[in-house]
Amino acid sequence: MSSRILLVEDEPGVALVVSDLLRAEGHAVETSANGKTGLQLACEKKFDLLILDVMLPGLNGFEICHAVRQRGFDGAILMLTAKSQIPDRVQGLRTGADDYFVKPFDPDELLARVSALLRRIHKEQLTPVMRIEFGKVMADFAKMEFFKDGLPISLAAKEAELLRFLVNQSRTGRVARANS
Repeated sequence: MSSRILLVEDEPGVALVVSDLLRAEGHAVETSANGKTGLQLACEKKFDLLILDVMLPGLNGFEICHAVRQRGFDGAILMLTAKSQIPDRVQGLRTGADDYFVKPFDPDELLARVSALLRRIHKEQLTPVMRIEFGKVMADFAKMEFFKDGLPISLAAKEAELLRFLVNQSRTGRVARANS
């Protein structure tokens, strides 16, 4: 699933490696090399995930994290930094980060952490469908009642579960639609 990610990192080599890794996974990535521009982008555009270095020119990553949370940012925030001391980690998490990852890092672990954060936020953003009508079919998942042309349809529990899964996935764009 493609997500919009903002990477705020002032080391060009790290920014290039991380953005290339994320793009290879299908994500749309924007980058900023300083804290003020990073905060501005985070506030002006819609991102699913912010990846913040701590030591940045302008504003530091802790300040950006705190500021975006104060402004209602509900996406995920990953601190990616060389500051490895416990007080730094605690400060990052207390200012609103969801995860704190220390450089140097393993690329596979970074991608796994990003995937876990994105899975969680996408899941939280979507309320499951309780009732849907399409064509001559009506499905009420709360009551587990299904009708076609006004007549009841009998579905096994697994069939109803699969139907609900497909309906929910179609809302996220994860299910290919016919004729699209």
